[in-house]
Amino acid sequence: LRADAQGYNGRWKQNRAAVLVEARKYQQFEEERQQQEANEERELLREQRREWWRRAHEEQQHKQQEVAEKSAANLRAMKVAGIWQSLGSRLLREEDNALQRLRQPRQCEECRGSGRCRLCEGRGHVAAIYLAPSVGLTPRETRFHGKAFYGCSACGGERDGGDAVGRAAAKVG
Repeated sequence: LRADAQGYNGRWKQNRAAVLVEARKYQQFEEERQQQEANEERELLREQRREWWRRAHEEQQHKQQEVAEKSAANLRAMKVAGIWQSLGSRLLREEDNALQRLRQPRQCEECRGSGRCRLCEGRGHVAAIYLAPSVGLTPRETRFHGKAFYGCSACGGERDGGDAVGRAAAKVG
């Protein structure tokens, strides 16, 4: 082909060799172009795969982060619920203890636990003496005089002796 292109074998073969050289150049150019397109396409596919893997990895990390945040939030909520529960149970215990203390028998402030009233010495009544306005003479009025008993106001009596002289009880025992 080289000899034909140089014109050693005539003009016709030289022209034909020139056409063949052009065809080979074009074919080589086309092969290089196709090879370059194939390389670009392979590189594009690689880039798309890398991008897909990168997005998948980011999405997986995002999901893992969400799961971690949810579990942390659940843990915090459980801690708060536990705190509230312990606080509620502590308040209930304190309230039960307070009620238990209130139900316990108390020492009487009047008798100091002896069971006998200090004012009436446990008899439940106190004596009152009403004097007459004059001795030996018959009183003009029929007013009560003498010794009378009335309920002890310290331990729950209701009479204060006022009814003996015509008054209502001043204070109820």
